[in-house]
Amino acid sequence: MKHLFLLSVAIIFSLAIFAQKVEDRNVVKTNRTPIKTTLQKEKINKKVEIKFLQEKDFDGAIIGRTNYDLQSNSAVATRLINHGDGRISAVWTQDQSISPGGITRGTGYNYTTDYSSVYDWQYYSHDDNQTVENTRVGWPVLMSNGTNEFVASHIPSFSGLFGFTQTVGAAGENWTQSNIEGGPEPMLWSRGASAGDNYYVIAVDDYELQDQTTIDGVHFYKSDNAGTSWTYTDLLPNFNDYYPYGQGDVYAIDARDDYVAIVVFGGWADTRLWKSDNNGDTWTQFRINDFPVDAYSTAVGPLIDMDEDGTPDSLMTSDQTGDVIIDSEGKVHVVFSRMRVLQTTLGASSYFPGSDWILYWNEDMGEGEYDASDIESPSFVNLSVPEAVDTVAWCLDINENGYLDFALDGNGQWSFGSYESALTTQAKLGIDANDNIYLAYQTVMEGDNYIWDNGTDDPQSYRHTWLRSKNAATGEWKDMVCISNEVTNSECVFPTLARLVDDNAMIMYQGDQQPGLHIRGDGDDVTDNFLYFKAIPVSALVNISDENVTTKFNISVYPNPTTSDLTITNVKNANISIFNIVGSEIFSTESSNNELTIDMSQYPAGTYIVKVSTEYGTVTEKVMKIK
Repeated sequence: MKHLFLLSVAIIFSLAIFAQKVEDRNVVKTNRTPIKTTLQKEKINKKVEIKFLQEKDFDGAIIGRTNYDLQSNSAVATRLINHGDGRISAVWTQDQSISPGGITRGTGYNYTTDYSSVYDWQYYSHDDNQTVENTRVGWPVLMSNGTNEFVASHIPSFSGLFGFTQTVGAAGENWTQSNIEGGPEPMLWSRGASAGDNYYVIAVDDYELQDQTTIDGVHFYKSDNAGTSWTYTDLLPNFNDYYPYGQGDVYAIDARDDYVAIVVFGGWADTRLWKSDNNGDTWTQFRINDFPVDAYSTAVGPLIDMDEDGTPDSLMTSDQTGDVIIDSEGKVHVVFSRMRVLQTTLGASSYFPGSDWILYWNEDMGEGEYDASDIESPSFVNLSVPEAVDTVAWCLDINENGYLDFALDGNGQWSFGSYESALTTQAKLGIDANDNIYLAYQTVMEGDNYIWDNGTDDPQSYRHTWLRSKNAATGEWKDMVCISNEVTNSECVFPTLARLVDDNAMIMYQGDQQPGLHIRGDGDDVTDNFLYFKAIPVSALVNISDENVTTKFNISVYPNPTTSDLTITNVKNANISIFNIVGSEIFSTESSNNELTIDMSQYPAGTYIVKVSTEYGTVTEKVMKIK
């Protein structure tokens, strides 16, 4: 969990209630100011195709309801499984009592045998608080081997984690208890992943209220029999070398074949990857984002002053949300959101929710390394991620006026729900059979159409859920697609994306009429929060900008199919690359002429992707080489 939060300058509040623990936090909100830094301005003004899907564009259904509106403190768990044959299973934290602490909290569950029939979800009832467990638990995670499915959740009075298993889709009352035992004490805020019968779970150990230092860190469990029995190992290797204590919900896990990947998203620490190629027996470690002080403690300090000017520095790090996924070659892909933080007093720290960007990293990009020269005035340190890292999502300046036009409160300050995170956050990943990557996330929406107004001087801007895809062959990120736009007067957050993407990207998110949270931070009223499921056709995520750029700038690729020569026109000063069907670059050049002819006779017959990058945009064209 994060400590305190800060937009930029102005009004100070104190004391908020966290879902699981109590801690003081100062809240400082910002003036309405444009995004001014060069890189942020560049990203906001970057031309990108934006789609707003309407309800007619996809299959959707309300599959659950909860009054407990906090689905995660930071990173979102995997709670939606596409079994690959039309069957979908979903879980969430549910409580339908009118109670601030979730007295009847447990795991809500729903299932369908045919997602194309949106009314075929089987167990959900608006009036039924049926949960998987028979006692108060929280933070479920879902795993499956295709035959059975397993829910892990936490209960502070139990040493380990609660576990329940059933045949996939069996009547919702047929769960068998199969707990995850072991470890020094109760475990909390679990995450899980499965690869066949191999199940893996990570969690942090129990804590004492207002004493976070009692959390040792991230512990690892595994099962080789689909959750029937579990082996507890220990903390992740060398965890305390980088993190003096653990924090809840600031990590993610994925598994595929014999690979396991775990990422911890550091706030006042590195963002680091632990990767195993032998089912978690041994680990290799990677540094993705480099924090300048290892094992830094905001309670102990000393205050960080990198440029030694006598003033504590503001540092750019992670907002502790993100996700990890493994492709068919065993390569790890990671996304996380940026956050600017500041500490001027020991024992208290602040963060800037006006921070933005989701960053993408994979193993080919190398490790991040802190650069002591990367300090801006006044006392602002950009911590280093690898130079090749991609900025893949950000809060959009939809009206293109150079400002982010959010709702303003009575003091003229930006006003939107607090999730102790960045403007664009809660990233989740999916992947298809061709290793194309799919990114779900939520971001604050600008404009009058996305403002909640309760008739007071404190309106709030809504957040909505978006999808974007990355083409494995070309490396190009496709259009940004808003998939919750049909309900403009709703807060659409905590997206969870099914790992397996086929013809559709399966997504679940929480919708609420009022921005922000009741359970933590915002003090909202207790209201119904609905769990929405949507099957978004992959065709809706395909980039339309290629066609528009091709038409506008008359870039032609011919003949197609070809037996030998391939000619590309209107490409003066363009970069041209050709990729084979598995994504390997086989040709690259910069054209100094308006026309370029490439000899394809040297390449085997098959499908190729031609990528033309100009100052106006990028065009990709599929080309067939025949004998």
